[in-house]
Amino acid sequence: MAYKIHKFLLNGNCPDDWFVVHPDQADSSALCDELQRWLDHEPAIIRVPKNCIEDAQKAGNDWTRILQQEPGDWVDILQKQDGKSGMILDVFNASGSTAKTLRALIRKRDLQVFGYFALVDFDPLGGDTIDDIPKYCLYRWCNPRQMSAHQ
Repeated sequence: MAYKIHKFLLNGNCPDDWFVVHPDQADSSALCDELQRWLDHEPAIIRVPKNCIEDAQKAGNDWTRILQQEPGDWVDILQKQDGKSGMILDVFNASGSTAKTLRALIRKRDLQVFGYFALVDFDPLGGDTIDDIPKYCLYRWCNPRQMSAHQ
């Protein structure tokens, strides 16, 4: 997948100055690390702790309190991305909720998102975007388990 993302980016599908945001989980981190090996320039990597994503979701995707109280390096890295655009990276998309929450984080800093990349899209009927973010996935298939309604 890292190669596919790299190839996509080489085709001029990204801004000149960009960064990556992803859930801080082993699978997403490994994918992001591999992507960096393919790139000539190393974008800033913002690894957002899963508990912070969950807290923001509970707060209606409002990151205000979390950003004020969270002392993590990821917050410092995010604050240094002025003028850049973000790419959201995840291993799978089930309902779009993580993408929407990470988009809210990026927009909290008045930054733009240029794409959402996932290995597997378990919601192919959800279209080619998550809200206004273009969605790029290597595999698309319907999830056999019942998912909650789109949020």
